[in-house]
Amino acid sequence: ATERNASGKIVSQRTGYYWLAYTFENLLLTCPNCNTHKLDQFPLRPRAGKPGNTARLLDPCKHNPKRHLTFVHDPILGGYVPTFRGQADGRGEHTLRILGLDRDDLVELRRKYFKKHILPFLQEWPSAAAARKKAIRDRARELSKPDTDYSAMNRAAFKAAGIL
Repeated sequence: ATERNASGKIVSQRTGYYWLAYTFENLLLTCPNCNTHKLDQFPLRPRAGKPGNTARLLDPCKHNPKRHLTFVHDPILGGYVPTFRGQADGRGEHTLRILGLDRDDLVELRRKYFKKHILPFLQEWPSAAAARKKAIRDRARELSKPDTDYSAMNRAAFKAAGIL
């Protein structure tokens, strides 16, 4: 939006949806890297037959990220990488792309975490005795809780291995 003074001179020029910048519903905590990667991108989808627009990004307070994003094993990288599920609204795809959830530095952090904290359980699982399998499954549940680092990746890896 462009604002002009009484003589018609441009006094400010704003892009995007600046009036939403400080609304409570629009404020979410993000890591500094994701926020920097996002910049001021805020893609909207016109609402068919209704006034206004709807956001194309996931709002974890309104949308269940599990329905829109998942992780798949990449044998070349030796870890799990994010991908979007085929949801019709495209929120997973837009969020992945705009926040750069597949950027190299983040993929590498996840790979290191996977190798150190998840892979040993996956390797041990096939030959583990029943009591050890129970302990591994209990630990997998702990590592898959939402408040755990890389919980969605952890859950995907444990599910793929048949542990969860």
